[in-house]
Amino acid sequence: MTRIEKIALPAVIFLLFAACCMHIMVAYVGDKTWLLLAAEMLFQGYRLDVDVIEVNPPLIIWLYAVAVWISLHLSFLRDYNVMGLMGLAGAALSVWLSMGLIRLHPAFSGDRRKQNVFALLLASLFIFFTSATYFFDREHILLVFAFPYMLRFMPSLAQQALPLRTRIVIGLCAAFGFCIKPYTVIVFAGLQLLVCLRERRLAILWSVENGIIYLMGTVYLFCVWHFTPDYIRFIFPMALETYSAFSRRDIGIFYCILAFITAGLAFADFRPRHATPYRKDILYFIGVSLVFFVYALANNGWGYTYHPLLCMLLFLNTWVLWEHIWLKHTHAQRGLPVRQFVFGARACAINLLANAVYIVFCLGSFFMTPTCEWLSECRKNQPYVQYLAEHHIRSFGALTEDFHKWSSLARLSGASLDTRYNALWMVPGLVMKGKQFVADHHWIVEYAGLGLADDLNRRRPEIVFVDDSKRFFGSSLDVSLPGFFLQVPQFGEAWSHYRYTATIDRCVPATPKEQAVTVGCKYDIYSRVP
Repeated sequence: MTRIEKIALPAVIFLLFAACCMHIMVAYVGDKTWLLLAAEMLFQGYRLDVDVIEVNPPLIIWLYAVAVWISLHLSFLRDYNVMGLMGLAGAALSVWLSMGLIRLHPAFSGDRRKQNVFALLLASLFIFFTSATYFFDREHILLVFAFPYMLRFMPSLAQQALPLRTRIVIGLCAAFGFCIKPYTVIVFAGLQLLVCLRERRLAILWSVENGIIYLMGTVYLFCVWHFTPDYIRFIFPMALETYSAFSRRDIGIFYCILAFITAGLAFADFRPRHATPYRKDILYFIGVSLVFFVYALANNGWGYTYHPLLCMLLFLNTWVLWEHIWLKHTHAQRGLPVRQFVFGARACAINLLANAVYIVFCLGSFFMTPTCEWLSECRKNQPYVQYLAEHHIRSFGALTEDFHKWSSLARLSGASLDTRYNALWMVPGLVMKGKQFVADHHWIVEYAGLGLADDLNRRRPEIVFVDDSKRFFGSSLDVSLPGFFLQVPQFGEAWSHYRYTATIDRCVPATPKEQAVTVGCKYDIYSRVP
């Protein structure tokens, strides 16, 4: 080992260990707060997509339900700890499968040191370069479990003969990743197109791996139809009509800039070269990166949709770095100039280091921040927790557009969240498109209103927080949420049992350092009366 390797290896292992600790301790952040709570509700007797409404297909809830089930049988682990461990196990499986493949690559075959570096690279991408907010969420699951499949069809490995059991496991993992969200069909179709254009034949469509994906995809669709038919009948059509209001493609420009910078550094000195063991694979991974870029653009614009793209660009950056090193050594042996390869290699190394420094900064902020802030945003939720404690509230509901607050509040306060919606995500889409659109899609109002009425009548939350901030991610949303659903008679009758009692207003930052809230900052509190 060189002196640099003796310093870098312990540092990488230490950072991976720190990242693993972070993911186990604070897996309960971001969208996962509600998804994990929804999974918990299944063990309380509630039915998915009937009593618990989730806009995502049910696979992610079923997966998180495994973490809940394990935590119920192992009392020393919290459900989010188990979820973090499951994410690490998935990453380890993907790295193990990828290692079995890369050993067959001409540039890696017989070079144990290089294979180990490859394993550390993948572990870093799946664990270190993945923030706690995205770890073991949908896009991370897609990247981790579909990665061996993408690696399997890279030019240097596509024609390699693999054991049948290996191909089956790769297909099963890929099927799991591609089934996690409907949009993932873009990635699957893009990969088929890349391979078909390269090989000028359709052999990949009939491969063993694809056969497994077709089979498992069909089984999954049957399970959705059989176990959660309301998702197909109501929730998915409702999301198609209204969920576009939650699109934040404007902020996606920020992630595009990061992607362009990362790609720019990786290809700072990339030009036509002599044939190398890496060139065809680099061109393939450029195509894969473009597929993930299209996937991100087709999605809602939130940061997690760009995560696979950024990870793939870092992986591609390392592949280009290896090519520069190979060219440098080859040209040096022939007595040819190597300066341009040194420059390219340094640009790639700087790219990796810059991303690593940013992640180290994030890790440092995590270990310097109380765990409660990461898990439940204690300071922001303190007024709500205080109100629940002072009035001895054990159950509450919420009519809101805020996706994250209430599942965190339930965990923080110990009170139960007695509502089927984490947010009324259909309302902005209806209101923003005008009264005629609402009239034409009255079935959506009726479906959501009947569900809310059933929650109020059957679950009987002691209080209901009603979002009165009139804000929706920086835009004005001038609508009374209870008033909007009063057009459903059953909701009006159920709502008549609640009376206004107080208001919590957090629209104005309490301190100069506190950021202004863009959604869900003012809540009227309604208490149930006999």
